Amino acid sequence: MSDASGAPPGATQGSAAAAPESSQFNEEIVQACEAVVESFRRREISKAEAAARLFRALKLNEVVEAEELGEREQAYQSYFDMLEDYDRDLRAAAERSPGVASSSTHRNSGEAHAQDDEANVQERDDVGVESGNERTVNRNTRSLLERLSDSSPSKRNREALDEESDEESVQNDRRGRLKRTIDESLFPFVSSSAEDTPELSDDLQKTLVLKENYTRDLAVAKQRVVCSPGCPPVPDSVWLDVLANRFVDLDKIFSAVYAVDGDNKNSVKFGDFELSGLPSKPKKHIERHGHWTIAWALYQRAVLFVYPHREKELRTYYDQINGFFAAVSEHEAVRVVNLDRAIRGEVGRSNTLLLSDFSHFNHLYTMHVVGSGASAQSSTTAPPSSRRGTGVRRPGSSSEACIRFNEGRCSSRNCRYRHVCSLCSARDHVASSCTQKTSGGPNADRRK
Repeated sequence: MSDASGAPPGATQGSAAAAPESSQFNEEIVQACEAVVESFRRREISKAEAAARLFRALKLNEVVEAEELGEREQAYQSYFDMLEDYDRDLRAAAERSPGVASSSTHRNSGEAHAQDDEANVQERDDVGVESGNERTVNRNTRSLLERLSDSSPSKRNREALDEESDEESVQNDRRGRLKRTIDESLFPFVSSSAEDTPELSDDLQKTLVLKENYTRDLAVAKQRVVCSPGCPPVPDSVWLDVLANRFVDLDKIFSAVYAVDGDNKNSVKFGDFELSGLPSKPKKHIERHGHWTIAWALYQRAVLFVYPHREKELRTYYDQINGFFAAVSEHEAVRVVNLDRAIRGEVGRSNTLLLSDFSHFNHLYTMHVVGSGASAQSSTTAPPSSRRGTGVRRPGSSSEACIRFNEGRCSSRNCRYRHVCSLCSARDHVASSCTQKTSGGPNADRRK
């Protein structure tokens, strides 16, 4: 608990006064971080869990300003150093403690080893905590703000690092001897995959071969791609999905075209740990044919860069989707956008489909484009009472049908007239395609 002056626990009046006034860390964040360090010192949580909790407590994924982000990263480094210090103290104490003598009674060798190992672990924990108490008291007397004001993180002792490295190498060797290798011959899907392979097209087999190779280490594959001179200018966040042949959100590519601040990636890496914040949502969304064409051109370049044999597949798909856009009115283009997302999502989840296999996507066309489709009605059709039920109407709005809309000349989202058929008031077609045509409509003399 902090005192009334708001200084962190263990800080004196002088240290609190000397802290920089520009610090944006409040008492709640300080207490949360110190609680995480204390839980790790008591061995209540693992080092990885402690690092993750510090990342969440400092809210690194919510910071957008560079100055504040740098300040919080410095705070994270300070607390992570505390975790490293505690961990090193416990390891050193465990090395200095003598082993527990084996029992004088004759027991089963397996049971004896298990109980001795358990006793050794308990004794190392007790000795480590006791030997680290004195250093813990001295360390906690330092104010958090004093640690943040240090010009650089605390330097590790080289000898301690060497000892820790030697110990870790020994432990890794033991794990390697004890680790069981997986028997791939028992995989039930291996034989079926081998039998189905000849039935796949040549292009699909080439895609699966490259995908299998890339997914062995996506990080390395991505590093080679983004460092290549011919790397297409797509956002960094989409490359893993492109390499793994998964669904790629074209909204991210479309947003990047108009972005002025580059890719924002909130991540901090300390040793073997890399903590990354959630990716930001796209600021722009594809709603029209032109939007989709801009994003598709860049997406196609990225795919062909790592899957060069797919040119015919992508060209065929583009021609088909382009035809769908031409077949619907401009205000219904979003249906084709949703169809594209659905098709690419299904192909990304399958290893047996190409984007050009349109005979497999008839149900998606019905769902998203056809007026009676479930998705089309839910996204574009709403009962008239739903708008009136809100009690909110645009100034000067009218309940009459828009004649210009029925003539295909109005696509405004803020039109004061209703964009429905002037003959039957349906939302999925216009008067020229209405089956209830009569000689003139009830609003035939109405002009916008």
